[in-house]
Amino acid sequence: MHKLILGLSWINGRFKVVALHKGTVTGQWECPQLVGVADDLKPILLEAVQQTHYTGFLAALVLAHPQLALQLVEAPPVEGRDLAAFLERRAQQVKPFDEPAAWSYQGALPTKSAHGILLYTFPQTILQDLVRSCREINLHLVKLFPTTALLQSQLAHLPLKPGETTLLAAETEGSTALLIGRKSGEIFLGRFLGATWQTDLEHTIAEVKRTTLFTKQRFNTNVDGIWLLGHGAQDHVAYLQRTLDLPVQVCPEPVGPFFWIQEALALPPAASANLITKEMQKAPQRRILFRVTSALVALLMACCVAVTAYVETLLQKRTRERVRLEPKRQELLLEKQQLNLLQADRARQQVFTDFLDKTIPPVAGWFLGYLANLPEKLVVTDFRLGRLEPQEGLWQLRLAGLVQPAEGQPVQTAMTENLEVLESRLQSGPYHLTITNSTLRALRGGKSAASASSSSSSLLRSLSATTDNAFFIEGLMREGATDPQKPPRVALAKGTTP
Repeated sequence: MHKLILGLSWINGRFKVVALHKGTVTGQWECPQLVGVADDLKPILLEAVQQTHYTGFLAALVLAHPQLALQLVEAPPVEGRDLAAFLERRAQQVKPFDEPAAWSYQGALPTKSAHGILLYTFPQTILQDLVRSCREINLHLVKLFPTTALLQSQLAHLPLKPGETTLLAAETEGSTALLIGRKSGEIFLGRFLGATWQTDLEHTIAEVKRTTLFTKQRFNTNVDGIWLLGHGAQDHVAYLQRTLDLPVQVCPEPVGPFFWIQEALALPPAASANLITKEMQKAPQRRILFRVTSALVALLMACCVAVTAYVETLLQKRTRERVRLEPKRQELLLEKQQLNLLQADRARQQVFTDFLDKTIPPVAGWFLGYLANLPEKLVVTDFRLGRLEPQEGLWQLRLAGLVQPAEGQPVQTAMTENLEVLESRLQSGPYHLTITNSTLRALRGGKSAASASSSSSSLLRSLSATTDNAFFIEGLMREGATDPQKPPRVALAKGTTP
């Protein structure tokens, strides 16, 4: 049972309400006038909530209505969805009214030929109006039970023998609910009668006889006794027993004004006799889930809009920053191109240096690297270096070239100044060249450059014959005068052309 619930009973127009908190009655109310199908239930329900001071939202209803029908149907041996599909089709076939039917059922004992089912049908429009009226005042109807469905639990309270079949008749505000079953809770048949032992005793006796006879025919079972439940039953026990020729007794538990509501609250919502389907029971959860989902979707959309705005702002900021940095980028690209050109030039120089290291002998290469620092006005046109005496480590050097005097400067003056610098470097470290003959010596001896070249090689003579600014130097070097592992100024010779 729910901790806080509102119990309703709508039995043949009588409308009663009980509010319960943890099984204790906290408020009760009974509508002073009869409530019919055409009446608006919303104000009645609202007054019931106000009169009982109910603060919850769950509600349960007991129903006895002229259009609530109960029939015994035979079903195939199926369960679950197959049984539900069968009962749905069967309910629409056996309903005593024209509009679509809401239905529920109770499992019964097998008949002679098939499984027995007590099938309840009720107009779907009336049920929907009732559920909607409750929802409009913030009530959620989770249970709606016919009165006969509540009699099943009363069988366990009767002092019956195992296997004894009895008929339980309950007075329900001007009508009678019949249920045939056993103490174990097994049921055979249920019916609604439009009369009671107080209003029409003979008609009630006739319908009871028909019910017991029908049970004998369909289930091959005899009714062993009758139990009466309701007001005024004790006054008619003797007459009923004589007329029906069966033991007739009154239920030991007295019936209070809210008996049916208490019995309905004791049954779980999952009971098969509940006319409120599982989908209708879960409607509030679905509405809450829908609202939560809608709120989450709205929040997600708001987040998406915010993220989009943030990204757009960030993109615009980045675009402005890119425009601002574009000149710097172009400048860096230009520097990169220049660095690439320098790197390519260094690569070409490295290739040339590697070529020289592989093709030119080491001593000649070192010496040419040293000659890279010649005065700008001296141009070397011939260079020869070879071993003279390998045993003594002597090397012979022949160097020839041209002197380029400055504009207006005499050739003799330019030659003397530049050759003095060159011979001074060659005679000092690191090679310590011993000059044996040179143009400078010839000039100091009073000879011309052409006459000085007469003792030189034929190549030098041909060079001096063609120009007056030619020079030559001849000399000797000895190994050990320099450290061949650390050639001086080799780095200056890389990439230069002798």
